[in-house]
Amino acid sequence: AKLTMTGGNITENKSTSAINGFGGAVSIICMDPDNTIEFRMSGGTISQNQAGYGGAIAVFADGSAYQGSADVKISDKAEIRENVWWWNLFVGK
Repeated sequence: AKLTMTGGNITENKSTSAINGFGGAVSIICMDPDNTIEFRMSGGTISQNQAGYGGAIAVFADGSAYQGSADVKISDKAEIRENVWWWNLFVGK
């Protein structure tokens, strides 16, 4: 599977769980050891999103539950800003 973002905005999204929600804007989960998931972002903005893990982007593609691989490339005029990762707020205090 491949997702390409060349422009536009992903903004003000919120995962349904403050503890274990994945990716406020983009969640990439690979459970197939023979598959690679690709995310390319060369333009646009991901901002003001919230999630338990990965306020903007969460990637899970390794470990006992998640297998396979992910290839994420952010380049050119892509902008990721002002996203909140809640779990960091809990363990950081």
